[in-house]
Amino acid sequence: MLTKCALCGGDIRPGKVEKVIRIENNVVIVSVDAEVCQQCGEAYYTPKTVEKLQEMRKKLKEVIKIEELCIPTGQTYLYKKEIEA
Repeated sequence: MLTKCALCGGDIRPGKVEKVIRIENNVVIVSVDAEVCQQCGEAYYTPKTVEKLQEMRKKLKEVIKIEELCIPTGQTYLYKKEIEA
C-alpha cells in the first residue's frame, strides 16, 4: 500500500472517486474505492478494481458495436453499484 503520492509526495488515504469511462459519445460514471492523494487528488487503484474497470470498458464497446446500425447520439450511464477494492 502506498503512503506517499508518486506525483507530488502528498499523503495517500483510502477514499472513493468517480471514474469516467468514455468511448465515442458514450459515458459511464462509476464510484470506485481508491487510494487518493490528499494533496493533488491522484487516485491509485487495486489490480482487482482495474480489472473491473477494463471489463466495463469492454462491455461498453460491445454496446457501441450493436448501435452501429443506428445513428448514436451518445448516452451517459451511472453505474448503480460501487466497485470495492
